[in-house]
Amino acid sequence: MLKKRNLVIASIGDMSNHKDWITGGKKNFDLALIYYGNKENRYRNEADYHLQIQGMLKFEAIAKAIHRLSDVIRKYDTVCMPDDDIVMDTATMNRLFRIFHKYNLDMAHPTIAGGIFYDWDMWRCPYMILRYVDHVDRICPLFRTDILRYILNTFTLNKSGWGIELLWGKILKGKRIAIIDDVVVQHRPSRTPPWEREYYKKLIELEIDPYDELAKVQSEYGVAPHKKVFYGEKKKLCHFLFLRKLIKKLI
Repeated sequence: MLKKRNLVIASIGDMSNHKDWITGGKKNFDLALIYYGNKENRYRNEADYHLQIQGMLKFEAIAKAIHRLSDVIRKYDTVCMPDDDIVMDTATMNRLFRIFHKYNLDMAHPTIAGGIFYDWDMWRCPYMILRYVDHVDRICPLFRTDILRYILNTFTLNKSGWGIELLWGKILKGKRIAIIDDVVVQHRPSRTPPWEREYYKKLIELEIDPYDELAKVQSEYGVAPHKKVFYGEKKKLCHFLFLRKLIKKLI
């Protein structure tokens, strides 16, 4: 019998950072690891579910794993899909799920510690708990499990995964989609040249140009990469600071 409502599912390699996710206290989630390396059962003892699927990139591998574990996954309320080089500890992951449930979200993403490779709207807004948007990034998305059935076919739309997050927003238009400012994660290779990362090495090996795949998604489905921020949930401190500034102007 399942004790947790949340599942983290990740496609990982030999340089995976997943050990940090299960370090730092009791976790409110279970962990499913999809290992694409060559060492048999390498991380089996570190996961609640372990699969070895080779020759596929992140979302294609996750789609295959979801089909294999379909009876198990539908028992969870929420699924998070971080890249294997996302840096966060157990407390951070726990908080991510708690906020997701508290605000009854359908799809969400934590903010990312500032870096030139990310859109400004993925950086943390310190006075906000979260911001409602029209789509999120694909680096560390969270979904309600029942939402997955609407978007699962996009996971195999291309090999790189580029552009599929734009389709999520289009398919889930009108749903509660948010960037969670109160949770910040780090993307370890943000200062590493793309050609030195495992993901891009795999793209080169498969002779895949992610920019071509992104352009194809945008052209065929009429989606744009820019996020729209509608409104958000402010922290109590934000209201205090606003009032203090207003009082100073009136004096």
